[in-house]
Amino acid sequence: MTRKTSNRADRQIKQGDTKQVVSQQVHYSGPLPPSTELDQYNQILPGAAERILAMAESEAKHRHALENQQLLNENDVIKKTFSERRIGQMCGLFVGVFAIAAGVYAAVMELNGLADLSALVA
Repeated sequence: MTRKTSNRADRQIKQGDTKQVVSQQVHYSGPLPPSTELDQYNQILPGAAERILAMAESEAKHRHALENQQLLNENDVIKKTFSERRIGQMCGLFVGVFAIAAGVYAAVMELNGLADLSALVA
């Protein structure tokens, strides 16, 4: 958790009077405010700190569940891609073996061209 604090002093002049306005901005990053702020929440609303902690825990569980589901989905995509590639390789192997077998058959039968091959098929 990081905390950023900025102080800004503005001076306003009104009919000879000088007023100084000081503002403070505090920014937090992370699911929980600092413990001092949790104490202040409890002073304003008893039990608020526990509700904030429960909310952060619930959010973390939800985020973890989403991340796990995303990993499972990516695993499924990888498996499907692998099986599709394997099917493509098998089809390529079949075409190659068929072409070689047809060439060997044509050489053994002394077929000279496409006309002899088409006559054989018909």
